[in-house]
Amino acid sequence: MYVVVVIAALDIANIQSLHSANLELMIEAAFISILLWLIVGTFIIYYAQSQMKTWYKNEAYAHNYQELDKLAQSYDKIYKKLENVGDLQQVKLKKIRGEMEYLILRLAFINPVALPSMSESYLRKDFHFAMYLSFCLGKVLTRFFKWSLWTLVLLFLAVIVLDISFDAIENVDVRLYLNFSFLVVCFVVLVLLKSCLTSAEKKLTPSVFDDKTGKLRNPDHFNVAFNEKQGAVDPFVQYEELPRMAYLEFDNNNTDLTDVEKDQLNNDDERQALLNQSVASAKGGGGVQARQLQNQKSEEKARSIKDAFAVNNKHEALFCCGRRGANVLILTAAQLFFILTVVFLAFKLATVQAEFAAAQGDSGKVVVHGVLLAFALVLLGYLWAAVVPGLLISFAVTTNVSIVVHCFLTLFF
Repeated sequence: MYVVVVIAALDIANIQSLHSANLELMIEAAFISILLWLIVGTFIIYYAQSQMKTWYKNEAYAHNYQELDKLAQSYDKIYKKLENVGDLQQVKLKKIRGEMEYLILRLAFINPVALPSMSESYLRKDFHFAMYLSFCLGKVLTRFFKWSLWTLVLLFLAVIVLDISFDAIENVDVRLYLNFSFLVVCFVVLVLLKSCLTSAEKKLTPSVFDDKTGKLRNPDHFNVAFNEKQGAVDPFVQYEELPRMAYLEFDNNNTDLTDVEKDQLNNDDERQALLNQSVASAKGGGGVQARQLQNQKSEEKARSIKDAFAVNNKHEALFCCGRRGANVLILTAAQLFFILTVVFLAFKLATVQAEFAAAQGDSGKVVVHGVLLAFALVLLGYLWAAVVPGLLISFAVTTNVSIVVHCFLTLFF
């Protein structure tokens, strides 16, 4: 709708380079865009609610000791049969895998045994993890459907540039192929964003199979009944009962991360940054003198001293573009390209009758138009039904289950 308003305003202003040949077509495309937005948005919300129901269903195990004990026994039987006979019961494991991995993720979030045990940093044992994840997903959906200023600016620029480019191209066939090439670009970008989040999610969430060996995890180290013991959790005794997530691994001889990922996740930069700042402050005498010394430093020296908080932490380094990717860029880019796909189909539906009428005398062109339109519908169906909803759920999970987020909750709540 915003796109149509911009082009209509340019038409009224009679800016010839951006002039739309048919304002009625723009209005028709606007109504189609609104309809598509409502239909696809309703499906995405329904998809999200289905995921929330799954979380709540899995959460019920954590608050019912009998069902939790049955689940633990089922997993133990599968593991023992694999150890004794060498037969992995795939069907039985598949039935309980989702529940097992959810419960271990919940326990690892409530009980961060990987953190140094210097202070109380554990959440309540009855912490409702499903409600927390649902709240996070709701916030992500709100951000996704509420257009940001950056999205609007980039959208307007894209419309202006594309309008000028297409007006300069007189060949109708070239316009047609460029039009569908633009859709392919949107498809590739959204798939890459989803792939980035999927990769981060694998390192942030547990799996019943060991990340390094690929073998089924021992129930003693994948204990869903971790919180059922009486009294407080003893991290010095129970730390081996929960798996350590891949993004926390820093042992160069015992990790499956690439060399680039090791460098990104290594905390030497953070430690060195703190040391550099301490040295600079000491040389300046502290207080006002330290600030004056900092202001007098040359640009070369200033670049050599890193701000510890500017270094991506282990969680943020999992995302493309680091902290900006986790906080802004991924969701903004997904929002922008999702809107562009809606606009693409709206304009295509508004002009498809005229395009087929123009190509009526040439059977070859009619076939090409039909094939390209069917191909576009398949791509859009896959994007809207699988990629975008999955991307939003992965974003909600990956940005809200790390130890960094846990520390924030324990400090402020």
